[in-house]
Amino acid sequence: MPYVVHVIDVLRRVSFLGIRNEDVLCAAVLHDVIEDCEVSKDQIEKVFNIKVANIVEELSRPNHISGYKNKKEYLDLFAKKVSVNALIIKFVDRMTNVENYFVDGKKDYSLKYLNQAFSVINRLINELKKAKNNKLLELVWCEIKSIETKLDVEFCKECQAFTPKDK
Repeated sequence: MPYVVHVIDVLRRVSFLGIRNEDVLCAAVLHDVIEDCEVSKDQIEKVFNIKVANIVEELSRPNHISGYKNKKEYLDLFAKKVSVNALIIKFVDRMTNVENYFVDGKKDYSLKYLNQAFSVINRLINELKKAKNNKLLELVWCEIKSIETKLDVEFCKECQAFTPKDK
């Protein structure tokens, strides 16, 4: 799939969540450019602004994730330190990728990929509850329910994972 399809899908889904802030929408489109393209934070700031550049930088993983045992450990730390705007974009990015893996016939990998980001999803839910942003929280739950249905799993806060549904 061409790169542009993914970023447009992330933008569309962030917008579906009711996000209308232009800085957040720009960051949704640019969320991978620092790590996937030869673009720097300074270049983003010059073309857009510091707010967009900061969100994109938050979303960009280090060149290598050494110092972390695995991607899940990296995402656990990421979830603790980034802004709610970055959490929203990462959540949508992950959900979009999970669906793409599922469509490509990689159901097991989809579930593993989803569970790597459990801490991101959990913190986003908690932050929205704390802010009493019920409308956005409801839309986030709709996204979660959609993924649960597709993968035949359920959100298990106690397990800190999405687990297969009991048949």
